[in-house]
Amino acid sequence: MTENPNTAGDASGDGQRRELTARLVVPEMDCPSCAQKVDKSLQRVDGVVDATLQPTTGTANVTYDLDRTSEADVVNAIESAGYEVVGGSDDETDETDDGVDIAPPSEVWTSPRAKKTWFGAALVTVGLLFEFLLTTQNVAVASVLDYPLHVADILFLGAVAASGVPVVRSGYYSAKNRSLDIDLLMGTAIIAATGIGYFVEAATLAVLFSIAELLEDYAMDRARDSLRELMELSPDEATVVRDGEEVTVPADEVEVGETVVVRPGDKIPLDGTVTDGESAVDQSPITGESVPVDKTVGDEVYAGAINEEGYLEVEVTSTAGDSTLSRI
Repeated sequence: MTENPNTAGDASGDGQRRELTARLVVPEMDCPSCAQKVDKSLQRVDGVVDATLQPTTGTANVTYDLDRTSEADVVNAIESAGYEVVGGSDDETDETDDGVDIAPPSEVWTSPRAKKTWFGAALVTVGLLFEFLLTTQNVAVASVLDYPLHVADILFLGAVAASGVPVVRSGYYSAKNRSLDIDLLMGTAIIAATGIGYFVEAATLAVLFSIAELLEDYAMDRARDSLRELMELSPDEATVVRDGEEVTVPADEVEVGETVVVRPGDKIPLDGTVTDGESAVDQSPITGESVPVDKTVGDEVYAGAINEEGYLEVEVTSTAGDSTLSRI
C-alpha cells in the first residue's frame, strides 16, 4: 500500500487538516455488493474523509484525517467487512506505468476456498450414492436429539461444513454491515435447511453456490488480466522535442503541450494532436477499428496506438495518468 500526503483546510477554520490517502489492495472485493459492504464499514470510522472503491481492479483509495484516525483503523475497517488487505504496491501489487494499481492474479481453482469446494462436492457425490443407490448400506451411525443420522447424512453435513462455512461467514459480515445481499440470503438458507434436517438441500446449495462464486472470481481474474494487458499497450518512454533536440524521457514525465516524435513502427506514447507529418495509425487496441486510420495534421491520436508507416509529430494533450487508455 502507498500513501499520498495531502493538506486541506480545516472545516472549523481553526487551522489546517492533515489528510493522507491510502491506496489499498483488496483482491476479494470483486463485485458491487462487496464494495458496498466495505463502504459501509468505512463510513463508521471517524476521520475517513473519502473512499473510492474499485471492484474491477480490487483496490480502494481511502482519504482520512491523520489527526482523527490512522491507516491501521482503515485497514481494520475493511477487514471487519470480511475482506483481506494484501501487501503494498512495492511487492504484491501490479502497478502500471500510469500509476494504476491492479490486484495481483490469484490461483482461483487451487485456492483454499476451491479445495474446500471440491472436497464438499466429493462428499455430496458419495452421499447421494448412499442416499439413492446404496440404500442398504445407508445405516444409522449416530443420533442427535433422538433423530437418527445415517451415513449419507454425515456426508452431507461434512459437505455443509466444508463448502458452506465460507458462505455463512460472508453472510455474517453482510449482516454485520447491514447489507442485504446474496451472501446473506444463501448463508441463511444453508443454516435454515440444515436446522430443519434438509441435509441434501443444504449440502447441494453450499456446493453449487461455492462453485458459482469461484466462477465469478475466475471471470474477475480474467478481467483484471485484460486490464493489465491493456495498460501494457502504452510505451514506457517517449521521444520529446526540447530546446530543438530530441530527448528520450519516461512517458509520465511528459507535460501537456510538449511535442513528441513518433517514427514508423513506434507506439504513440500519449494522447495528442498531430502537428506535422501523416501516417496510417493502427488504433484497434483502443477503438476496436479493424483497419489502420489515416492521420494528418490536426487529427487526434491515442496513447497505445501504433504508427504504421509515416513520421509524426504530436502535441501532447493529456498526461500519462489521464490518457484515454488510462481512463479505459
